Amino acid sequence: MRLRQTALAAGIGASMMVSGCGGGGPAAGDEGFVEGFYGGVMADEPRAALVGRETLSAGGSAADAAVAAYFTLAVTMPGGAGLGGGGVCMVFEPERKVADSFEFLVGTPASGDGPYGVPGNVRGMFAVHARYGSLNWSRLLLPAEQLARAGHPVSRAFARDVDANSDWLKQHPETARAFGVTDQPIVEATPLQQIPLSTMLSSIRVRGAGDFYQGNSARQFVEAVGRVGGTITLDDMRAYRPRLQEALTVTISNETIFVSAGAGDVAGRAWSMLKHDDLYAGASDDAARAHLLAAASARAYAAAGAGTAVSISRDAGASLMAGFDGARRSVPDTGVAGLKEARPATQNGASVVAVDRYGQVAACGFTMGRPFGTGTMAPGTGILLAAADTGATVSQPAALAVVNLISGQTFLGAAIGGGTPVALAALPLDVRGRDVPIDTAVAAPRLYHPARPDTVYHERAWSAAALAGLEKLEFRLEAVDPLGRINGFHCPDGLPRTPICKFVNDPRGYGLSVNADQ
Repeated sequence: MRLRQTALAAGIGASMMVSGCGGGGPAAGDEGFVEGFYGGVMADEPRAALVGRETLSAGGSAADAAVAAYFTLAVTMPGGAGLGGGGVCMVFEPERKVADSFEFLVGTPASGDGPYGVPGNVRGMFAVHARYGSLNWSRLLLPAEQLARAGHPVSRAFARDVDANSDWLKQHPETARAFGVTDQPIVEATPLQQIPLSTMLSSIRVRGAGDFYQGNSARQFVEAVGRVGGTITLDDMRAYRPRLQEALTVTISNETIFVSAGAGDVAGRAWSMLKHDDLYAGASDDAARAHLLAAASARAYAAAGAGTAVSISRDAGASLMAGFDGARRSVPDTGVAGLKEARPATQNGASVVAVDRYGQVAACGFTMGRPFGTGTMAPGTGILLAAADTGATVSQPAALAVVNLISGQTFLGAAIGGGTPVALAALPLDVRGRDVPIDTAVAAPRLYHPARPDTVYHERAWSAAALAGLEKLEFRLEAVDPLGRINGFHCPDGLPRTPICKFVNDPRGYGLSVNADQ
């Protein structure tokens, strides 16, 4: 397989178009195409994508690739996807035509006290593997353990994350020492060795996730958390369980969208509203689309905050969008009972998306609550501690897939590790509804309205005309960059029938997208 070596050397993700031999691929010599197709992996950190690629090439499923890539991220991008964090995964299984949502967000200790949350990622990814994996668990974790023990050159993705948070990380001496944070910026390719983390990974690899929640590793972790003022107990660890349920689902025409639970609720509701009567696809310009995104996201967040039953059906979209008028400002009542004021949805996590040659999709988003979690490392474990979930943020991970259940084809998969899930709602509407290339759609500026506060948060790249249109409608605007990073793929004619796909990373980060061959 040929990859752009400059992209690999710099750690910069490049979108790739790949073609299977049976797909009537392009003529020899066409730039960006490769022969043979066994799937693809997209991740916010290049080494994680490469480990996922090797997993697919070894015969693993998309779920196997996502698990291997995640544990690599826990080593190479711990500020967004550490073992102490939480997340969600959405897995679509084409053979059975079903999709499951795995929700394993950071838990709150039973005492309700202390700043640190109960980790969810280890048990969550174990659940994904138990249900959909085909390769041995130990094999999937070995690359991550070896990278932590032997050391690895830090990627641009990790270096930029550290430098962006260096002033804050220097307030946490153990974390600063572990990641080499000084008054000077971290230099890309600087070796980083994490022996305590490798020891924890070794126990999880050999003894399974149970050791981290109720074995020797659990006891070591709980004692370490106590030394830094935490209140996580062994009972908290033992009691933690991922939440498994069917993915949120709606079918319109021949296409079905599957969305993860949790924050995916907001993405699904927003998608159903924007899909209603083709409102989004039929918008006349950027200003009209910006207004639709603001109105739909405010309604989605308000419905979620009020505890309205989750539904992303055509009828639900019509009901939630009732009263919308493109000529005037129209947002829901932000004083509804239970609706909390939320912080702006900035980037604080990471994501992995994998698809195999059969069309299985594993899309996962991870979060530490904020970049590098609480900034505190549990002594002697190498694990960053995530903040306990206070419910005061809209910045949560989400994932989705678009398929045709009748023909068994997979078209699109994507995940976001932080920022606003409304960005995910817009992606299939742009790519499948407006024929926007997926790399263009992923790079497009984002905005959302969290219902409370009554504010439209937007990236600065929005056109002046769009922002002026919102101001004319008397929306309060606030610029926030970036509003999350998306990884995803689009196969216009569907897998496995026509394996011609484009894999993309968000240009807001420095990830990598790769295809697998044998």
